[in-house]
Amino acid sequence: MRSLFLAALLLVASLSLVLTAPSAPALAEDGPEIPLVKVPTYGIPDIAPAKEERPPGWSPVTQSGVIPKGAPTVGALLAIARKANIGSEHFAVRSLPFQRGEGEKREAVLLTLVAVNENPAAFTSAVADAAVDGGWVAREMGSPMRVMLLWGSSKQAAHEVRDWLVGRVMLRTCKNAFDKVVASQQQQSRALYVQGVELINRARAIEPDAGVYHALRARMLQGRNDAAALASYRRALAKDVIIPPPAKWKVLACARLGQMLLNQAKKEDLPEALAVLEAAVALEKHNASPIDRFGARYNLACTHVRMGTLEAAFALLDTSLAYARKHLGTQYPFHFVHARDKDPDMAPLRKDERFAKIMAKYDPDAAAAKPAAKPGETPEEKPEEKKDR
Repeated sequence: MRSLFLAALLLVASLSLVLTAPSAPALAEDGPEIPLVKVPTYGIPDIAPAKEERPPGWSPVTQSGVIPKGAPTVGALLAIARKANIGSEHFAVRSLPFQRGEGEKREAVLLTLVAVNENPAAFTSAVADAAVDGGWVAREMGSPMRVMLLWGSSKQAAHEVRDWLVGRVMLRTCKNAFDKVVASQQQQSRALYVQGVELINRARAIEPDAGVYHALRARMLQGRNDAAALASYRRALAKDVIIPPPAKWKVLACARLGQMLLNQAKKEDLPEALAVLEAAVALEKHNASPIDRFGARYNLACTHVRMGTLEAAFALLDTSLAYARKHLGTQYPFHFVHARDKDPDMAPLRKDERFAKIMAKYDPDAAAAKPAAKPGETPEEKPEEKKDR
């Protein structure tokens, strides 16, 4: 098993980092400890669709003739704010109408986003009453002071647009959080780290059960609280998870979870390790890191050794070393020697003559010692073969 070189890898591969920073706040079992401030530092642009973004199948329209008077329009929300004695300097609202279909099949949705920094209790109460009266769908976006309101020609349409926007905001927020923390490590910047953790908290507040949040949380906690990281990796990869992680995060989550399960050395974990490592290999086109690709294949070979399926283990060992020799460059000899001489997972294979053949086939020293071809010879032909031509 690759525990030795993965420990080094996690410190240097930018997409595989166990994220840390100098003098960083400790990470609690339930997540980062930096709390959300009383007045959120984010506004409507942070919870709104990006420019040109729209729900799949929906088109932006003007409100006239599409959205009824009882919908959460800008005018309706301004009236609620005035009633709650909230000054315009503490209140912002934005409405986005969409429609799809034609004629009798036409559907419409009005998406309205609100940011209020004053007297949120009175505003929230008034909005709740208006939502009941108007049949609106209401959802907090990480704080009672940041609210999404939707009217739809059907509840299903409103829920569809709501779920789309929550997913887009979660993906964007988690990606920005990860980028901030990686930058903080590269630049040794505590300020960037704090910004990243605040973004993670915002994502958690918006949707704490989202797969994309759990994938990020697991990567933050791995190496600090492995039990919590293991739970989050499992949640991120669960079949019923909402807002699953993007493919490039999913493949890393599969590889990391498989590695952690192997490190636990529990027989009952092997079927799960096998499944997630097979997924990591199947999804490897989404992973740009050669060392990660090799690691998933090699750890899958180790899993088969532990499960006693040696035919599969030999096949995977062969393909993983072939890949490593081609793609790992100067790192390859280290990994080859680790597999040949040091990894205890390889012990059952070393007793079989096939192991020696595979090691001879991929031995970097043997390749280096092979004599260079003489002028007029191809590397494969022997001198006596040249004479016969």
